[in-house]
Amino acid sequence: MKYRGKTVLHYALESGPDVTGAMVEALNISRDTEKDERYLYVDRDGIHYSPDQYVRRIMTVHDEEGMDLLEILDKCDLTSRYYRNVRPGEGEQPEGWQGLPHPLCLLWGEVSAEYVYGSDDDEEEEHSEGDGDGINEQYDDEHSSGSETDSTYSR
Repeated sequence: MKYRGKTVLHYALESGPDVTGAMVEALNISRDTEKDERYLYVDRDGIHYSPDQYVRRIMTVHDEEGMDLLEILDKCDLTSRYYRNVRPGEGEQPEGWQGLPHPLCLLWGEVSAEYVYGSDDDEEEEHSEGDGDGINEQYDDEHSSGSETDSTYSR
């Protein structure tokens, strides 16, 4: 259920880490088999944001609070997604798109390593580096596994 395109998780994110942690636990997100679709936010331009991308790209939060929110979401094992649900030739993907659902991967000529190799590694490569500051870089630096895989979920 969504109100103004947001799920209860998005409202929890906007209320801070304590509320988000309680909501993640109450919703039992880590065990939800539909979590990657259920908790997407879609903006007016049709761009889909996973909760972590919502924090990174839409919310205005202090670095520490943003990092706390991302850490909570990281434990949910959600796929990081930022894309437009559009077919090639009918529109463009936003700069830095990532995490296309499998049917869109096929249409855009991409096949995920997860589908090809059955990999459990869900590290995804972003398409642009961004501005190099803020919670994105800090969180990524602190939580980097040290070994990047070439995921073709993103371009």
